[in-house]
Amino acid sequence: MPISFWYAAFILTSEKYRQPVLDRIQSYVLPNATIDSENLFDVSGLLGDPLLQACFQETLRLRTQNGSMRLVNEATTIPVLGQEYYVRKGSIVFIPAPLIHMDTEIYSHPEEFDPERFLGANLETTIIANDPTHVDNEKTQVKHTPKFFKKGVPVRHYMLPFGGGDNLVWCSFGGQG
Repeated sequence: MPISFWYAAFILTSEKYRQPVLDRIQSYVLPNATIDSENLFDVSGLLGDPLLQACFQETLRLRTQNGSMRLVNEATTIPVLGQEYYVRKGSIVFIPAPLIHMDTEIYSHPEEFDPERFLGANLETTIIANDPTHVDNEKTQVKHTPKFFKKGVPVRHYMLPFGGGDNLVWCSFGGQG
C-alpha cells in the first residue's frame, strides 16, 4: 500500500486526530478556489503545518518496511536482546527500519498512532538528514534540543523512512569507483 493510503487511514480512523487534521486542511483551502482552479490549497502552508508533518512522520514510522545499509567505521559491540555481538570495522550491516521505529526505548507505546511525539522535533533536519541528494557540506547545521533518547543518550537517527541518510554505503558494480 502507498504511504498516502496509510496517512489517510490513520487520520480518518483516529478519534483524537481526525477532526483537528481535517480542520487544518480546511484552513488551507484557497478562498476563491473552484474545482477548475490551478491551485485549490495553499500548498506551502500544508507542507509546513506542524501537525500535518507530525502525522506524516508518524505514518512513516509505523508503515515503512525498508532498511538501511551502513559501513562500520570502527569495531564495536552491539547489545541485542541481552546478547553482545561484535561487529568488525569494514563490515557492512543492514538495519531494518522497524528495528528503530518500534523500539520501546526510543518511542513509548510504539504500536500506537501518536503524532504528538513528533511535534517540536526538528523535522526539517530529519528530512535533510535522510535525503541522499544532500552532501554533508550542504546540510544545514541546526542546534536544537534532542527529542528522542535511548538509555539517556540522544538518538541521532530516530527515523529511517526511506533508508538513505548521511551514512549511505557507496557501492560500485563495474570496477569503476
